[in-house]
Amino acid sequence: MAVKKTEDLENKLLPPDGGWGIVVALAVATVFGSIIVPTGVFGVVYGPFLATIGDETSGTAIVNSVFNTVLCFTGLPANQLLQRTSYRVVGLLGALLYFLGSFSCIFVTSRAQLVITWGILQGMGFGLMMPAVFTAFNRYFDTRRNAAMAMAQVLVAALNISFPFLATLSMDTFGFRGTVALISAYGLHCFPAMLSLQPVEWYMKKEPLDANSQMYQLSGNNLEENKEPVPTLCTSTRRDRKLLDAWKSVEKALDLGLFKQPSFVNIVLGLSLSMTSDLAFISIFPLLLTTAGFSTDELTLVMTTYFTADLISRIFVFLLTSRIDISSRKLFLFGASFSAIFRILYVVGDSFWWIVVISAVLGFLRSFIQIPLPLVVAEAFPTRFVTAFSLYMVVCGCVALSFGPLMSFVKQTTGRLDMVVHLLTLAHILCAVPWLIEMVYAKFVRK
Repeated sequence: MAVKKTEDLENKLLPPDGGWGIVVALAVATVFGSIIVPTGVFGVVYGPFLATIGDETSGTAIVNSVFNTVLCFTGLPANQLLQRTSYRVVGLLGALLYFLGSFSCIFVTSRAQLVITWGILQGMGFGLMMPAVFTAFNRYFDTRRNAAMAMAQVLVAALNISFPFLATLSMDTFGFRGTVALISAYGLHCFPAMLSLQPVEWYMKKEPLDANSQMYQLSGNNLEENKEPVPTLCTSTRRDRKLLDAWKSVEKALDLGLFKQPSFVNIVLGLSLSMTSDLAFISIFPLLLTTAGFSTDELTLVMTTYFTADLISRIFVFLLTSRIDISSRKLFLFGASFSAIFRILYVVGDSFWWIVVISAVLGFLRSFIQIPLPLVVAEAFPTRFVTAFSLYMVVCGCVALSFGPLMSFVKQTTGRLDMVVHLLTLAHILCAVPWLIEMVYAKFVRK
């Protein structure tokens, strides 16, 4: 035991930054490719079924809203599970719930059943898998996080381009229930992905500590041993003390103390606002083009341009971050800031080729928001990533819930979709401006 302790003091353990971490990065791509990509063709697959029961428009909105809400609020139980068991176990539980939901979708006959199978079960499954796979990814990578995540997202973007065509072909060949069965089978890829999340301790690299680091560790240990409890005065009643103790237990379990840090609040609100804006914009993008009077062929060209630019951008980010160490938060800030600018330009112009060009730019900027999102949390709170990311999921759920009615209110009040685009642009601005203020304060005022 003494030998082991001496060996630990002489070496520090570092993430592998490769090796089995590449398999974990592929697991990220597999999970998102198996869940997010099929979600993008929900209208293609489930639209005809919902139309037969006279509920296509509201049914699509309700089911997707339930899925996103359950996904986000599953962050709280995921937080607790990840503190009590391994990320592989949590991920496998999520994969099982997701498969039960997707398999049950084959037999749905009503909107209520689809809400349960697709909205609740699949939402819970993905809500457990996402923090599990991101936690594993965060532990396997340090200096090469951005490059590894970009590589995973390139694969997801490639699937995004091809999946609508494959879904349409499957609907023509196998019909609604046959296509849902194929998508359910496709989701089984999540099981080997979760099984690949091996303990990072098996692959950690050892690096000798210098003399100063060893001295720091020794002095730190001595400080811990010499800590004595500080007596405190308590004048509250017994009931108040019990309530206070109960609240402290909840605060400690969920790590709610993070909300006392202005930087954490600024980060999670910014991420939530920009991510909600990005997802909401892509959901109304086809409607914007249709309302503008573009034909089906023109709409297809614009959407293809958008997603192709997205794929090219992910390859670019992968190559860039492979060679240059760039802060994930600065990458995200770049994406949010310029997305706001080019969305304003999108609304200003009305010619077809203007829309094509601006759509290409917006598609290119999308990867700067989606790729670094979990890495922003990992960089800012490396030792508290599990709880920080889980709390982000909850905040994002609350923001998404509030934006749905807000978008409807703006549309009904003004009767114009471009005003909804301005609302979503404002969300990016509310992310970028506070982040810039914090960065300027940290750089100049604290000196």
